[in-house]
Amino acid sequence: MDAQEFKQRFMPYHRMLYRVAYRLTGNVQEAEDLLQDTYMRLWQKREQITGEALTEASLVIVMKN
Repeated sequence: MDAQEFKQRFMPYHRMLYRVAYRLTGNVQEAEDLLQDTYMRLWQKREQITGEALTEASLVIVMKN
């Protein structure tokens, strides 16, 4: 998966993930950091994530872990 495909696949969830991150941290800067960390984890595991496994719930689990 290249960067363009990654963006197409995961960026539609950006707003939802940011809201979750903000609820978890209560701070704008920490929420942005948590979101960035989540995207880094997804990027590192991009080849292992199948289309069927991509759900909002699974993305939130990645963020919480």
